[in-house]
Amino acid sequence: MLTFTAWLLTGNFYKDTENKPIKKRIQKTGIFLFGMRNIWTISSNIEFYNIKGQIIEDQIFYKNNVCDSKYIYEYNVFDSLQKVVWHTGKDLTPQKVIIYTYDNYKRPFQKLVYEISKLKIDTFMYEKTTWFYDIKNRKYKTVIENYSKEYPSSAGITTMIDVFNEKGLVVSDTFISTSSVYITKYTYDKYGHKKTKFGGLTNDSIYYKTNIKGQVIEEMEKSNDFVSNKNKYSYDQNGNNIKTILDIDNGRTYSSKYDKNNRLIKERLSGNFLYILMAYNQFSYDYFE
Repeated sequence: MLTFTAWLLTGNFYKDTENKPIKKRIQKTGIFLFGMRNIWTISSNIEFYNIKGQIIEDQIFYKNNVCDSKYIYEYNVFDSLQKVVWHTGKDLTPQKVIIYTYDNYKRPFQKLVYEISKLKIDTFMYEKTTWFYDIKNRKYKTVIENYSKEYPSSAGITTMIDVFNEKGLVVSDTFISTSSVYITKYTYDKYGHKKTKFGGLTNDSIYYKTNIKGQVIEEMEKSNDFVSNKNKYSYDQNGNNIKTILDIDNGRTYSSKYDKNNRLIKERLSGNFLYILMAYNQFSYDYFE
């Protein structure tokens, strides 16, 4: 019994990360006995970074510790994201390519999404996003154009337009599709922290409570006088989100643990079996010297 207890408790120990640039971050999703000892790994992710802290590769593993898919990231001369290539399938061949372009002011201008067919030799663009800026350098309009060879009926144009107040805060955004128009309106307190959100695609009425840093600590959704959801968020003294309670499906609780370098170490997910078996993400890091 003492041996089992020691084995269980030591599974909950962790070592503080090092204060060095991260070379690799490993995330393992699994089932933990009493939330302490990992007894079954469901999946894992390995993220690789360059010395500048930019992610350059994300590998995803599921069965038998085999890489099922991966994302490769490339950057331009001014260190903004330029290309993302998604590799998948048995031989990890390219499936999707995302290209980012920038204007003369180095602002994001377009995102072009291409699909590479595995059934026939073909590459085609199926989505194009274009961003527009106002005279104050604010991104006020987004236009998404969808094209489809396989499903022509899904093609169309979606436009999103933001309106700002004198403080530069978004007070409304308009969503325009080929068949409908939705407007969402926002209000803020005297500190510029969000207070309410009304309208949108789902006609939400959402009320926010924030802390002194402007972080949302409560999010309440109402329909007339009926409260349909009330979510709560907690933060540590460094501003890290350490607990989230989502008031849906009888409630879901997520919690996160950070070390002294504010790096995520462990993250509890929704779901458990009699509080004996619990789902967690666990993180470890390698560093540049």
